[in-house]
Amino acid sequence: MSIIRPSFQQWLHRLIAPTLGRCCLALLCLAWSFAPAEYFSDYQRKPVSPPPENAWGLLYEGSWFSGAYDHGLALAYYHRLQRQVAFPITVATFINELGVHAQTGLRWFPSGNLRKDGFENFVEGDLGVLARKAPWDPTDSTTKWVWAPQVVVEYGRDILPWSDAKLGIRLSLFGSWAFGNKVLARSAQGVFGLSETKLGNIILGFRIGGFWL
Repeated sequence: MSIIRPSFQQWLHRLIAPTLGRCCLALLCLAWSFAPAEYFSDYQRKPVSPPPENAWGLLYEGSWFSGAYDHGLALAYYHRLQRQVAFPITVATFINELGVHAQTGLRWFPSGNLRKDGFENFVEGDLGVLARKAPWDPTDSTTKWVWAPQVVVEYGRDILPWSDAKLGIRLSLFGSWAFGNKVLARSAQGVFGLSETKLGNIILGFRIGGFWL
């Protein structure tokens, strides 16, 4: 009985074909693993929640005007008109020098996504009104209040600890210009111990606190 030996071509085919098949299968698996997930039918992208439509905030306010520092509290609210634009309202108080100021305008969100990135930067331009108790006048025993319109610019950041959180942290810096320097008048002690009144138009300050959705 004669033994039929395979030719060299048949032997080479038997050697290379299984190896080539395994290499093709390995390359296919490798390409599959690196391909973007959205190309496969079983991929389900987790939806990102839209930015909050409304938010309330309670913040500590520190402000500097007419040569002295003052403390205050601010209550803030905004309603989002679209993705990057909101309508804000803020009412804040002065504690040391009794007074109140309110502002409203437009808030723009230039960067960040509160639900996706965990933060959102904002720039705000407002018009408002400022009212304060007038400095004590020894010649007049009645309590008087003075008021003036103001322009406010504010820059800040809202931060959420996680995407589904309802409470967050807000930090901001602001500056305002009051029309009429008497509304920011302060009673102060002069260089010779005499009482004097300091006037000013500019308020520089910051706000830090929490907000809830």
